This record gives sequence, C-alpha cells and structure tokens, in this order.
Amino acid sequence: MIDRYDLLLGLIPAAFLVAFLASRLLGFPFEAAVLGGAAIASLALLDGVFFRPPTGLQGA
Repeated sequence: MIDRYDLLLGLIPAAFLVAFLASRLLGFPFEAAVLGGAAIASLALLDGVFFRPPTGLQGA
C-alpha cells in the first residue's frame, strides 16, 4: 500500500526531473531550474521529517 511518506520520497527525484525538463524544454537557466527543484525537494523532506513526522510503526 502506498502511503503519504512513499509519495513524499517519490516527490524528491520527481522535482529534479521536472527541473531538468524545464531547463531543457522551456529554456530556463539550468542553475535556476535546479534551485527550484531543490526548493521543492527540501520542502517535501522538511514536511516528512520535521513538520509531520511518522508516529510509530505503521503496518509493521
């Protein structure tokens, strides 16, 4: 079963993939696109670790 934390982990590489595609297809500067991808990935990481962390063993 896919839960919230699986989606957050999947969002991290997806953010960098979208940033790469935006830099190639839309002509954004690569550094700016990667910075945007890193911002989205870090928000997902902060949300999953600090703002709404897992609370115990679920499904174990």
